[in-house]
Amino acid sequence: MNVIVSGFHDQEIFRIVTNLAKSVPFSYAAVIYQNTQHNLDIKSDYFDWENIVWSANYPVDWDNLLPLDEELISKMAECETMVLKMMDRFETRKAYTYQERKDLYLKHLRFWNDLIVKKKINLFLASNIPHEVFDYVIYSLCKQKGIQSIFMYQSHIPDTVIVMNDWEKSSETLGDSYPQLLKSMNKSGSKEIELPTNFENYFKKHTSEKEDVTPFYMKKKSAGDSLSALFQSFSNRINDDFLNNVQVIRNVFRSLVLIVPEKKLFSFYEKNCQPFDKNNKYIYLPLHYQPELTTCPCAGAFVDQLVMAELLASCLPEGYFLYVKEHPKQKILGRSYRFYKALLSTKKIRLISRKTDSKTLITHSAAVATCIGTAGWEALFKGKQVVMFGHDFYQYAPGVFSIRTEEDCKKAIENIVQKKELPTNFKLKVFLMALSQVSINGYIDTAYKQITSLSEEENLHHVTDFLLKFIRSKGKIAHD
Repeated sequence: MNVIVSGFHDQEIFRIVTNLAKSVPFSYAAVIYQNTQHNLDIKSDYFDWENIVWSANYPVDWDNLLPLDEELISKMAECETMVLKMMDRFETRKAYTYQERKDLYLKHLRFWNDLIVKKKINLFLASNIPHEVFDYVIYSLCKQKGIQSIFMYQSHIPDTVIVMNDWEKSSETLGDSYPQLLKSMNKSGSKEIELPTNFENYFKKHTSEKEDVTPFYMKKKSAGDSLSALFQSFSNRINDDFLNNVQVIRNVFRSLVLIVPEKKLFSFYEKNCQPFDKNNKYIYLPLHYQPELTTCPCAGAFVDQLVMAELLASCLPEGYFLYVKEHPKQKILGRSYRFYKALLSTKKIRLISRKTDSKTLITHSAAVATCIGTAGWEALFKGKQVVMFGHDFYQYAPGVFSIRTEEDCKKAIENIVQKKELPTNFKLKVFLMALSQVSINGYIDTAYKQITSLSEEENLHHVTDFLLKFIRSKGKIAHD
């Protein structure tokens, strides 16, 4: 088997790939690495993430690569649209023109098409949903050529990793297993559901009124911790490459230059917010941080959140409002005066201060709207319905309405007004049980080690075993 490996950058996590290479086995691997090159004991080519992600600077003679043609470019048109927007994340370095974005995309497309064809790649393995441009090009090429992709997503639940082949379907097997399990439980009349410990603890915490359910990565850090993290990030990116160090310094300078305009922009936002009135009938729409994978690619066409807000507002009946709250960590790169003015011009939309407590907004809402945000997931445990405009594992959960069309949105609003298809604790526990059966008991992101109950070796064993079964079953969840 010939594989492209993306992610798995930490030494601990790369051990998963090393173990897989011994068991599958792999004959050839193209490995994208960051900071430290981790070697495999097979024929391999290694590509430095820093060189390829920003500038598509591949160590090749371009004259020897297969050329691009109209047929391939046309087949990849949807990918092109996605990655040109995805390049918004590069704006932390400098402003990119359309042509600069297009040139980068075509270089990624040509290089990876050549490698996939010549190396006869038959597996793309990634530790996260493709969202860094080059990896999305790889994923899209593999999809076009019928090559299997396997990638993962660290879920909101501790020690729970979702495995998928297609980000739009997310955990497709969960969509099949949950209805079957619910039907079986209803048929047996059983109301007692014994969940794995991490799921049971999560359920109790999120259905409690007293517990703080703020994700660890959203909790406020002290000034000292923030400064330390910034210094560490800066130190990690400084190396012996002079040109790269110059770019790092340019990034820092660009961030400093944007401080004043950013402050003015969010001051404008706050001045145009209206006082929170819990007595109004409203759907709560917490905006996503952008640019990030939660909207690009995971929101699809709704990556422009203005489209989502306007569609929702147009479907609301008289007497209902759409309460829109900006993400507390949003930066100027991802927002504009035009964006806020467009929201303000829509009659049924009310901007809510970023200082307003999200839990309070969820509690008094008729429902929560989101692309794939944690606010939507948390709302289910408060008995609230969710209008979802993106693609995530909980698109299959009870009380969630997946939106693709205006008609979908109208039907969702009708169900919300009439309080139909509410998520109950019983249904949620069945959903969690189904999720526990089709997900990895482990972590794929070392940031989540602070909330794990597993040792490094246990995690390695769980993730490797699951992926082996997944690969051998050609992308279907394998049950013992």
